[in-house]
Amino acid sequence: MFAEQQQGLYAQMNYHFGGGWIPVMARSRFTVVGRYELVDLDAGIGGDAIQRFSLGLNFRPVEDTVFKLDYRFDRLWNRVDVAERSVGVNFSVASYF
Repeated sequence: MFAEQQQGLYAQMNYHFGGGWIPVMARSRFTVVGRYELVDLDAGIGGDAIQRFSLGLNFRPVEDTVFKLDYRFDRLWNRVDVAERSVGVNFSVASYF
């Protein structure tokens, strides 16, 4: 059975700092990120939802490349509305060309 209605929201705040702290990378900068997410995968029932809060630090050595490190706190509700918690660390690299 598929959900007829899904909904979600997120809010994110970024703060850039440390521009040029690394002399050989004069255009480099850091960003601290805070993000909150809530996704209800089936609005017709209680449960089947994900809530996440994450804190992260990004480093851009140049404008088109970013290294990201995030720590996340999750609350997950299954289809019968039983909650569980988890935490995790994500590391990612992206380059745009």
